[in-house]
Formats: sequence, structure tokens, C-alpha cells
Amino acid sequence: MDTSDFEPGEYLFTVKCGDASDELSVILIDVIIPEIIINSPYNMEIFDRTIQNILIAGKCNDNYDIDYVEVSIDNSQWKKAEGIVDWNLNWDISTYDLGEHKISVKAIDNSGIFSIENLTFIINDSSQIWGPIINILYHKPLSPFNMSNIIIYADVNCTSPFSIQKIVAFWDDGSEVKSSEMWEYGNHPIQERHEEDPLKHLPNKPIYGLELGQFSSDTRLNYWIEAYDTANNNIISEKNKINII
Repeated sequence: MDTSDFEPGEYLFTVKCGDASDELSVILIDVIIPEIIINSPYNMEIFDRTIQNILIAGKCNDNYDIDYVEVSIDNSQWKKAEGIVDWNLNWDISTYDLGEHKISVKAIDNSGIFSIENLTFIINDSSQIWGPIINILYHKPLSPFNMSNIIIYADVNCTSPFSIQKIVAFWDDGSEVKSSEMWEYGNHPIQERHEEDPLKHLPNKPIYGLELGQFSSDTRLNYWIEAYDTANNNIISEKNKINII
């Protein structure tokens, strides 16, 4: 028997065959969690300090009925949203500190089953000059030849209310400029590295690294980096030179 149209609860089924009959009590339970979609704000959206309120809104779906939707910021008290399938809530962020904040949305169905979706938003102060700090940018080996595996390193951090979002490396061999996001060694120790990489097994945050590989003799490389924080403030380093023997 297909029970997909039955609501959760206890049901008594009777089966007859001729003069004989039997009864079976079945309890149907709901095990499917509600689906939550957050349409506003989007993840990592940046709001200026001058913004007083933000709209938190989205949709919910469930195999049965959603009972209610509630919202929390930074694990504070939960506030019930307006609506269910289409829900929304205005939240005053005027007293929140600069930096990153977490929105949590919880949907609870009529069976008491719930799910939670999270995202991050940023409060920035555009009147301030923020940005990552590039402490040092260097490469190894210092005097590479055509069989050397060239690796560039960057020591970058933030003293502002924000954190590093990404570091992008650029290198120019005179005919083409290439770029790639750098790895943060402390957070990505499992990425493949050559055995001669001195940071292969070291969780040495905030060092970022990128293997450029090998280049033919007499190649002249210029390389530099661009660092972004979570408020999308950025800084560009000076260019360094590599001469391959």
C-alpha cells in the first residue's frame, strides 16, 4: 500500500480474506527535514555601517506543512519570521560591530522536525581605509635554474575587523600574464606539494603559497599578489623579479 499521501500518525489497517480478518496498527513518522532557501541577503554580502536594517527573506518547502520559521544572528535569541512558504524578517543591525556576522534560519514542520541554514554577512565602514597587510613576499629557490621548482610565498594578515578572503598571485614571463589563487598552508596541508617544498608538512598560518613550477633557462619572471579581505578591501604588492639561470 502506498502511504505517501498519509499524514504522520497512527493508523489501523484491517485485512480480510473470506471469513478471516486481521488488524495491523502502523505508526507513520516524518523523517524528512524542511528545505530552506535564503534569498536575502546573499552569503558574504557587505553592508555599510550607515545601514540600519536588513531584510532577511527566503522560501521553505516540506513534504508536509511548515509550522513556523525563525531567525537568529550570531546565535542570539530566535525571532519568528513573517510567513512560512515565503518568509521574511527585518532586523536592526545598527548596534552590531564591524566585521563578519552569522545569520541562522530555522524551519520547523508540524512533526517537530527542523533544519537550519546559515550564511555570513559583513558590516563595513566605508569612511575608513581598511585592507590586508602584506608583510613579506618572496620565492624559493632564490637563484633557480631550469630544473628548479619555483614556489612563491606571501605572509599576509589583517589588523582590521575583517579576515582574509583570498590571495591571488600573478606572474608575467614577458609574453603572458597568468594568475592563480594561493593556498593558505595552515588550512590546506593536504594539497599536493613537491618533497622539496620546505612548508610541505607545516601548518604555518598566515603563510600562503603557490607552486609556479619549472621554467626554461633565461626566463625572466615578474610576480606580484593582490590580497582581499571579507569586506572586499584589497591591496596590491610591488612586483618581484625572478631570473632563471
